[in-house]
Formats: sequence, structure tokens, C-alpha cells
Amino acid sequence: MSHSKPQSPSTCSTPRTHRHLPHSCWTEPNSELTGLHRHRYLSHTSGLTGDQALQTSTGTGAMEVLHSASPSSSSSSLSLLLLLLTVDWTGLGAAPFSLNDTSPGEPFPWDQPRLPANIRPDHYFIHIHPDLISQNFEGEVRITLTASSDAHFIVLNSRGLAIKSASIHQPTGQEPTPTPPPTGSQGQPTSPAGVRDQVPGEQLLPPLHAVNEEQEAEGRVEPGQAPLHADCPDHPPPPPNAPRQAQLPLRAVKQIPLRMGSHNQASDAAVSQEESPAHAAVTQEKPPPHAVIQKQLTLRVVNQVHNFKPAVNADHSYEPPVSADPRPQALPPRGWTSVRVLESPSREQLALIPEMPLRAGLSYQISLTYSGSISSSFSGLYASSYRTPQGTSRTIVATHFEPSSARKVFPCFDEPGMKAIFSVVIVRDSEHISLSNMPKGSTVPNEDGLLEDHFLPTVKMSPYLLAFVVCDFSSTSAQTKRGVTVSVFAPSHQVNQTDHALQTAVKLLDFYEDYLQIPYPLPKIDLVAVPDFEAGAMENWGLVTFRESSLLSEVETGDPWSRVYISLVIAHELAHQWFGNLVTMEWWDGLWLNEGFASYLEHTAVDLTEPSWGVGDQLLLASAFRALERDAFLTSHPVSQPVSNTTQIAQMFDVISYAKGSSLLRMLHIYLTDQVFTDGIRLYLRQHSYGVTHQADLWGALSEVSRGRGRDDDVEALMEPWVGQQGYPVVSVTRKGNRALLRQDQFTSRPQNDSDSLWPIPFTFYTSTSSSPRTHLMKSREEVIDLPSEVLWIKANVNSSRFYRVCYTGALQGALSAQLRRDLTVFSAADRAGLLDDTFHLASQGALQYSEAFQLSLFLQQEEELPPISIFLHHMTGMMRKFSFSKQPCVIRLLKAHTWSMLGRLMKAQRWEDDGSLSNQSRRAKLLSLATELRHPPAEQHALRLFHFWMAKEGQHPLPRTLRTLVYREGIRRGGGAEWSFLLQRYRESSSAAQRTAMLAALCHTSNRSSATWLLQAALLNTQIKTQDLALIVSQLARRYRTNHLTWAFLQRNWDTLLTKFSLGSPFLSGVVTAITSQFYSQKKYNEGV
Repeated sequence: MSHSKPQSPSTCSTPRTHRHLPHSCWTEPNSELTGLHRHRYLSHTSGLTGDQALQTSTGTGAMEVLHSASPSSSSSSLSLLLLLLTVDWTGLGAAPFSLNDTSPGEPFPWDQPRLPANIRPDHYFIHIHPDLISQNFEGEVRITLTASSDAHFIVLNSRGLAIKSASIHQPTGQEPTPTPPPTGSQGQPTSPAGVRDQVPGEQLLPPLHAVNEEQEAEGRVEPGQAPLHADCPDHPPPPPNAPRQAQLPLRAVKQIPLRMGSHNQASDAAVSQEESPAHAAVTQEKPPPHAVIQKQLTLRVVNQVHNFKPAVNADHSYEPPVSADPRPQALPPRGWTSVRVLESPSREQLALIPEMPLRAGLSYQISLTYSGSISSSFSGLYASSYRTPQGTSRTIVATHFEPSSARKVFPCFDEPGMKAIFSVVIVRDSEHISLSNMPKGSTVPNEDGLLEDHFLPTVKMSPYLLAFVVCDFSSTSAQTKRGVTVSVFAPSHQVNQTDHALQTAVKLLDFYEDYLQIPYPLPKIDLVAVPDFEAGAMENWGLVTFRESSLLSEVETGDPWSRVYISLVIAHELAHQWFGNLVTMEWWDGLWLNEGFASYLEHTAVDLTEPSWGVGDQLLLASAFRALERDAFLTSHPVSQPVSNTTQIAQMFDVISYAKGSSLLRMLHIYLTDQVFTDGIRLYLRQHSYGVTHQADLWGALSEVSRGRGRDDDVEALMEPWVGQQGYPVVSVTRKGNRALLRQDQFTSRPQNDSDSLWPIPFTFYTSTSSSPRTHLMKSREEVIDLPSEVLWIKANVNSSRFYRVCYTGALQGALSAQLRRDLTVFSAADRAGLLDDTFHLASQGALQYSEAFQLSLFLQQEEELPPISIFLHHMTGMMRKFSFSKQPCVIRLLKAHTWSMLGRLMKAQRWEDDGSLSNQSRRAKLLSLATELRHPPAEQHALRLFHFWMAKEGQHPLPRTLRTLVYREGIRRGGGAEWSFLLQRYRESSSAAQRTAMLAALCHTSNRSSATWLLQAALLNTQIKTQDLALIVSQLARRYRTNHLTWAFLQRNWDTLLTKFSLGSPFLSGVVTAITSQFYSQKKYNEGV
């Protein structure tokens, strides 16, 4: 999944929120945008409650807060989130679940957050009708499943659904035989893997009494009896490969009327026997927060299972079944048996408890009918809207299931390792279309005058990858070299903004097929611009959903950096079609296997398909710098981190999984060589296609290829410390005659560090006498390498491509500074940027003096390249912001003076035009923005002049594309109410998502507090400004001293409302809290935090 917008090559410490930019923190030049990213960068949580020590290390300077959290009030919920964002996970797991803490009602038979492993789904048949008018949906799901061992109950996930009925049938020739569960030595029920089959003291379900045909005909079905025929056809369904017959009704039994509303209301679930003689009455009381809800339903026993399995050819291409009907077939007649349905809302689990146990090795089919409400948030099945140029509001519905929201739309085994085939039927009206992962097989009218779209069965995949959209969009399409249909969908008035995305997607899909040597397995892939979208994008297999600004751009007038960003997001999501979709991590602790690969390959793919841009290496460098900064916090976590509950899972979508995962793969790629790494990941994909993996499977494939190439790399021994340990090392280099003494320690943002962690470090270096890099694999705390006596300096971590920092002690630091001033071209731009980043971070930690960092930076007077300039500005602006909040104007003046003395020559040389390479345009925008930040009068006046001329021409006069964000911002910052109102009006009228984002960021630079408050409220209420952009507004306002307090007050005042739109621990809430509190430097703010 993708998260937010990339900046022009720089390294910024910005708050993130799904799936984008995992790639980098670059935004369009000078935009200062910190928008919402999928991809989502945030801190992690332990899931603990109660009094906790809260340590917050944020931004360029953060304070420690000791905080007591209790979830009993709005403010304490906010305090809890602050705790969740910062508490150390190491050694912590989910709070234990007690069967005794469920009041009143029967204890739930399963006490783990993860589902039992002995029951696995094979095929889902899903029939769903989202009603765009009532904002409700009703559906039926039929799941074919297999038991690997005997089981007395079935546990699956469900959240917020009103379950109406349940039924089951089992294989041909298997008569159910009641068998008591095994008992232990004390006579208590036992089961494999600690499964509780029966509550102590509870009797087994009584046997179901038969009902004769006379009773059934008269409707005299007593409680505990099952009708013989119950509305089923009198013939079994056809075999899976039989020719397609006339359309059969979806529901095999008389349907209980589906009622809308909360599943916690008894009226929603209560069904009389008159309404459904085949089902017992369902009654339900509103439960306390942690209660187990019990429903008395019925479970159907039948004798045949249909399990259509789409064929996948040897070359991994998909071949749709000739006669596979995605609708569930009618069930053959059999007796009914009683079943209890228990619900545990706190665990989001549903238990079906039949009288007869499920037998090992047999397949069964369960069917549930249910209803629910279309969400107003950004997960599950939710509503989204847009306005046409004529001002008409149009509503669509879309899904977003990752990581754990499929359960909000249909009861399912909602875990990534529970892969299955999905057959989907969507009911809609004729004014809309529906899209899903696969092409439509047919569209048929139903008896209600609506249309049913029947989609072909998917390949085997995880439930979080299922998706559908019901909309009125138009599209453009093209085909890849191999004939895969690529389509981009958007509102009709925005279809002219899809050309770049379409061309890019076709080009990248061809690239990945060639690079990975595995064909994309589906016949089509759709890219859909969803008007309301929390993340940057989501890689649903065959139906990729995007935020509009991540997909749409004007070809002629759009900012070129916007197109770079769009290309990166598309590259990220298409990489997921292999890494994440074809091969999936078994559980969320392996999320980095998905996101790390997608983040790494997005840069590789864009760099190789758009070589003229020349941005791939710069973006990877920026991504690595951001990961190094975040991973130094004491509140970081290992790349592979045990997680259990949904809050912990959501917190894994952060800079560690994305950017650090990507950086580690880059380091491994370089160490193993290109041939070994590329062949190794191809082998990994081939070995585990349509399956699930652990990181050991990746290490094994790479080691196998390495051995085949005559190397002897133990990849697991090399990489496990990097993914299994928090943080990373700093290598201290000390010159001792003809030797260099190396010592590794964990680098943290605070100088006190007693960690005993060790890493196998690919220590690369070159010297003043030899530019040829050498590699030394450092495995111990201290090691020694030999140097020629004439060496003046040593430069380690060649091209800053390995995940560690380097501290040069004694004369080495001074020798490097002198060489940079003498001839900076001896070092690559990446090495110069790395030296600056390491030195300033080491100074902030106390390992070096700040005077050494400023001395090193003097070479910037001769610098022309973007990476060193960007990293220098990142550190300077961060320090200026810190001292502005702590009210130290003298320090700020000194920082500004040093910045001007280093880059003033370049700033004054910039022209207010669009020309030159993409990198030069980005550098120009960054330097001119800096000039206005430093209050350079000529720059300020020129920017304001351009804004007023644009304003006089009613926004029709084009501004320089790469400088528009800067001009908007200066017009608001130096203007007044007229300028603000004009830009707001242009924001409302613009159909360009990229321009709307730039304008909105500029509007946040107002000095009028009423205007700033209006922006926050409008976004909260989703009026004129979309709620998806609230994170952008908060982050922009929080960075400025005059408006930071407004954001803090807003967050406290609207906490309950925000919790209805975003879940606790979500990327959004994490991002906004981090954006605000990262600017807390005063004792007063400290007191507010606690």
C-alpha cells in the first residue's frame, strides 16, 4: 500500500499516515507537503493499558514525557494513543484474554486473537448489495472450508455485521455421527492446540429431532426439529465442470428478511419462525462492551461441496474456468441440525458451534446471511463522493480491507495466511457500474429490477486483497505486450487526467514481467481514482485503488514532480502484484516482505523505465536517510515485530517496514551482487507462488542461488540481526598508524546507550590513495583493518548505501572536511550527503561537537548537486523550527546567517522559470523557497508580484509549474484576507488533485487564526475540504509557532469525533499526534502532555 507525497530530493522528518510514500519523504519542490501516506508512517504500540512510561523522541528535538493512560474518557483515550505511539514493544505482546471477563452470556470458545489453524477456507462465494441511498448493505457469503483435524466449532472474523442466518453442509457419503469430544485425565474436554471445545459444566448440544413430512407440510416444526426439505430443490447441484445451466437463485433456503441497522440491536436480529420456518428465532440483547453475544440459529447438513478452482498455467498465467458460475449453487435436501452462533465483539470473532464435529480431512460449506452499514470512514465498505463541474454531488462506494477490514463487509477468515478463491456477485442499479478483482463473467437482472454483476473467480489470494467499487466513472484502456488489459477509472470530467497513469502502468507492468520473469497472472488490472482515500494507494489484486492525487495529473500543465510521484506510487502498487499478492507474508509480523520489496522496487522500476529523470538513486537515498532518523528513536521497533491485535497490526505500516525494509534490501542487493540477488528473488517467487512465506524462505532462496554461483553466503546469518533487532549500528573509525580500529555500537538519538546488540556489517570504504571500494564483513564489536601509511583519510559506507552511520574520530574528521573544501568531487554526491547527515546527527547525539558539523558543511559554498543541499536544508530548517518554538531568536539569526553564507550564491543565481533537467528544476524550487524563508527581499517581492498578477488574471495566467506552490504560499503569508479568499475559491473550483493539494497547503500559511480554525473544522466535517486532507492541514499548521496551539486544542476538543472516523492507532491519528507533539519543546507543553 502507498502513503504520502514525495518531496523533491530531501530528507524531511514529516508525520506519515497506508500505503504512500513509503518511498521517500520528498514532496513537490518547496511544497512542504506532509500529506497522508498508505502507505503510513507512524510510531508503534504495545497494546498495553494502565500507567506507562512514555518516551517521545520526535522531530529534531523532543522531550520525554511521563504519562499515565486510562481509556475511560476522551482525553485519556488521547493519552492512551500517545502511549501507544511511543511505548517500546520489545518483549511485549497482547494482553491476555480471560474467559471470565465476558459478562453476561456464554463464554466464547476461543481465547486467542488469531484464528484456529485447523480450519482453512478454500473458496468464498460472496453476494452483496450495497444500497447507495440507504447507505446500508446486505449480503450472503458461502465459504468452502477444510478441517485438518477434528473440530467442534468454527471461528471466523466479523465486525459490525448483523448475522441473520447460518447453515452448513458436508461431503458426499459422510453421515454425521455425534461424537463426544475427547476428555483429559479429569474428564474435562480437550482438543488440539489448546482449543476449548466446551465450557466446564456445559452439556453438549442435544441431538436434533427429525421431523416427518406431514409436520413439515403443515408448518408444524417444533423447536429442536429440522424440516426435511426446507425450500431446497429436489436434485443435487451439477458437478463443477458441468455445462452452465439456467440461472439458479442465490439463496438455497427461504431468506430471512434482511434488516438494516446495528448488529447490537435486538430488533435487527430478531426473526420470527413465520418469516423463516427453516431457521430458528434469533434474539439478541445489547451487550456490554466485552460480552459474548449468543444467537440460536440453525446449521444445515448437506452432502456435496462445489469448489471451483480457477486454473493457473505453468507460466503463472490465469485461465478462467469455462463453466464456473460464481453464484452459490442450490443445496440438496438434508436434515437440519441446531447450531449456536456466538459473537465476541472485542475480538471481532464469530463462532459457529454445530452439534456434530467437523472431521479431519473433509471439506464443508458454511453459509451466512447478514447486513451492515456503509461506513463513513475509510475502511471496509465506505461511501465516497465528488462534485461534477455542474455542482452535482455524486456518491460511490469503495472497499479498503488492508489490514483487517474485510471482516466489516463479510464474515471471513481475515488473516493473510488464510488464502482462498473468491467468487463475487455485486447488485447495483443501471446508473452505476461495478468493478472487482476479476473481469465480469455476466450481468443479469434480478427480480427487484436491479442488475447482478457476476465476476469470474479469482486466483488464490488473501482476503485483504479482495476489492470492489460501485461508481459511475469513465475509463481509458490499453494493453501490455502480453495482452493484459490495463484501465484507469476516474470521474468523467477527470478522465483527461489519466493518460500519464495509463502509459506508466502499461510500461511498468511490462517491466516487472521481464524483470521478475513471472507473468502477471490475471487478464486485467484496473486503476481507480477514489475521491476519498486515507492512504496513497492499495494494491488489491487486479483492482488497485488510489487517492486522486496519486493517480491523476494534467499532461500539459501539471507539475513534473507530481508525475514522478504518481509513477512511484504506481510502481509500488504494481510491485505488490508479485510481492504481497502472488507471494504473501504468513502473518503481519512479516509485513516488511511486502512493503520493503515494493518500496525498493518502485525506485528501481522508475529509474530503469524513466532514465532521463535521473531520480531513482536520489529517492532511495532520501528514503534511507529518513529511515535512519526514525530508527534512532528509542521508541522504534524491529523490522520483523510480533503483533497480535488489530491496533498493533495497523502500527506496522510505518517507516520501519517501508523505508528501512527497502534500505536493507538495497544493502543486501549490493552485497550479494546484482545477478545473485535478482535470480534469488525470482526463485523465491517461483517457489512460493500463491502461497505464504516467512523471511527464512527469502533467505533460503538467496542462499541457494549464492551457492550455485560459487559463493558461500549464509544470508540468514547475515540478515536476521538486521530485521530482528531494533535500531542499527554506528561504526567508529579511529586511525592508529597503519591500521584503522573499527568499533560498532547501536546508534540512538540519545547518548546513553547500553545496548549489547551486534550486526554483521558490510563495511565498505575507500581512501585518499585508492578510489576502489573495499568490503570488510565486520562481525565483532571491535575489529581492525590495515591501511597504507600514506593514507590521509578514509571514507566508509560507500555512496551511503548501507544501513549504518560512521563516526570519524581524531584527525580523520578534520581530514575529510579539508578534502571536501579542497576538492569535493573526490566524493560522490551521495557520499557528501551521507557525511553531512551522519555528522549533524552525531552532533545532536553528543558524539561530535556542532562546531565540527558546521566546519564540515563549509564545502557547500561550492556545492551544485541536490542531495547534499537537501540534507543540509533538512537539518538547518529543523533546528530553526526547534529554536523558534523555544523562543531563541539569537540562535535562529545565527542559523539563518550560516545557511545564507553557504547557499546564498546559488539562491541569487536562480531564475523564476521552468527549464533544465528535473533535478535542476527541483533544486531551483528548493533554493527559491529557502530564499523566501530567510526573508530575502528580492525573492519575497518577486513571489508576491507573481501571485498578484495571477490573481488579477483570475487565475488564468499560468505560473511556473515547479514554483506554483512557492507562489501560492508567499501570496498567503504576505497577503491578507483578499488573497486567502481568492486562493480558497480557486481551490474549490480546481479539478486537479495535485493543484488542490498545493493550494490547501498554502492556505495553511495564513496568520489569521480564524481562517486556520475554519480549515480544521471544514476538513473535520467534510464540508468544502475532504476529511482525507485533515492530516495535511494539521501537519502544516502544527509546524508553525503561531498555529501549533490551535492544532493541539483541536485534537483535544474533537478526539471523540476523530475516533468515529479513524480507529485508535490508525496511521491518521498517529500522524497528526506526531505532527503536533513533535513541536513540544516547552515546560508548559510538557505539562499538557502529561
